[in-house]
Amino acid sequence: MSRFILCFCVALLQLVSVTEASLSDPVYEGETWVEKDSPLRIVCKIPMHEPNVLQWTNNNEPLDLSLTGEIGYTIEDDFLESESVLVSILSVSKTQPIHAGSYRCNEFSSHGHLVLVLSGEVVETGFKYGQSELILNCSLSDDKVSWFKNGTKLEEKDTLKMVNENGVHMLKITKPKIGDIGSYTCEGNGKAVTDFRVAMEPIVASMSTSFNIVEGENFRLPCLVYGYPTPSIEWRREGNEGEWETLIADGHFMFEPNNEDIVNGTLLIKEVKIEDRDNYMCYAFNELGSHNGTTLIRVIDKYAALWPFLGICVEVIVLCAVIFVCEKRRNKKQFDESDNETNNTKHATNAKDSEVRNRK
Repeated sequence: MSRFILCFCVALLQLVSVTEASLSDPVYEGETWVEKDSPLRIVCKIPMHEPNVLQWTNNNEPLDLSLTGEIGYTIEDDFLESESVLVSILSVSKTQPIHAGSYRCNEFSSHGHLVLVLSGEVVETGFKYGQSELILNCSLSDDKVSWFKNGTKLEEKDTLKMVNENGVHMLKITKPKIGDIGSYTCEGNGKAVTDFRVAMEPIVASMSTSFNIVEGENFRLPCLVYGYPTPSIEWRREGNEGEWETLIADGHFMFEPNNEDIVNGTLLIKEVKIEDRDNYMCYAFNELGSHNGTTLIRVIDKYAALWPFLGICVEVIVLCAVIFVCEKRRNKKQFDESDNETNNTKHATNAKDSEVRNRK
């Protein structure tokens, strides 16, 4: 009996699986570049039923709720039953440089919504990924100027230098990165200002090397892109001869906004087919340049998961059958040995009785 219990325990251990649930990132809606004294409005949609997770921050710090009047924050929360999402709307009547930064509506959000505040004259410039240096030239006539980024005064460091050459004030940024996108202000003693809007060519965040998708499932492939002006996105598929073909929405392949609300930022494949196995590319571009990321989508037969299960069942049945046969043979052998011992005992007893009768 103990062997049968062991047999079924082995089967149960192989059939148990654990499913882990994960939370989805919020989706943000709103403008990135906001003119000074104009309204600011950010919409956050959280696709889960957890009202306690709503908590707005700016640059990972709690909002400054001491601001009142037209420059104070207003937050409105609601629940959209039709979309099964929580909605939180943050707004400011008159945006100021102090409102610039990266906003998040809860602590679980892996990304935020960037707000950059512009004021006065605007000089647009940009840089490309891997560029060695970015220089902003300020032509104010003041002997000394102060530099600000998103309303915060800058201090010199290894990668950021403020110099004055031939009457031109310059801000030099060594090896500019994604975090250097923003609104810069050159402010003189006379309060005259020059604003710079620093843009960047698109950068597609690293994509997973491959995905394994079960045949018949719907699959969404998001593309996380950084850059300004907001990049446009195209989805491409590698053809038989290694040439990339641009995908067109046809009901099977569809496109949705990504978490940054960029049009076509997510590729949706409805009811994945075996022939959908291929390399796919997210191609992002703006007026400064382009960048791309690729991934391989593998399609698994929808019955593929059944074969290991059937194999386990067969193994269990064979194991139980072997144990049953072995037990039956062992019991039969023990019975035969016991029967032989009984017969031998009877013969010995009969022989003794016969010997006793002969002696009489």
